[in-house]
Amino acid sequence: MRRAAQLLRTCHIRDAVAVIEYLVWLEKNIPTNTVSELSGAQYVDGLRAKQEHSKGPSFETISAGGLNAALAHYSATNDTNRQLTVNEMYLVDSGGQYLDGTTDITRTVHWGKPTAFEKETYTRVLMGNIELSRLVFPPQTSGRLVEAFAREALWKAGLNYGHGTGHGIGNFFAVHEWLTKKVISVQQYRIDQRNVLIN
Repeated sequence: MRRAAQLLRTCHIRDAVAVIEYLVWLEKNIPTNTVSELSGAQYVDGLRAKQEHSKGPSFETISAGGLNAALAHYSATNDTNRQLTVNEMYLVDSGGQYLDGTTDITRTVHWGKPTAFEKETYTRVLMGNIELSRLVFPPQTSGRLVEAFAREALWKAGLNYGHGTGHGIGNFFAVHEWLTKKVISVQQYRIDQRNVLIN
């Protein structure tokens, strides 16, 4: 298990390099109004392809601006593709398949002045992720119980999101590892110390 965890860790470090390069590129290019949802997805996939041991995306990159960012598993097409602007939020949900691991990350950013509502919801989701990272629970705890901690800050404001908070992930495997695919959602799977989870 330690070897698998180390492989996954080094894979995520390389993958983070590609994601950081992408965010820097976006920061420079979004203000020029030259980046669309589709061109952004192609660019981040290309950055990952340059990383050592890369075998391609772990799933189709979700690159979504404005209202499209609120749609779970949105996939830009030629008909729905929109230009990314400094005036709205942008979400990228993407990952890489590497010989030593699989990644799946989501980042939500804004290059302009977010609205008060955008700031509040972003902050409340962040609070839930921080709560999850600090949570101590016994083995075999139900994902349903853990999910409640991730959503508490949103629930206090009468808000929610229509998607699971996280899932299991493997080493050069399916991005949604089968046994724990919905471990932090409404399913009844039990979390074990051998599970690798993302949220």
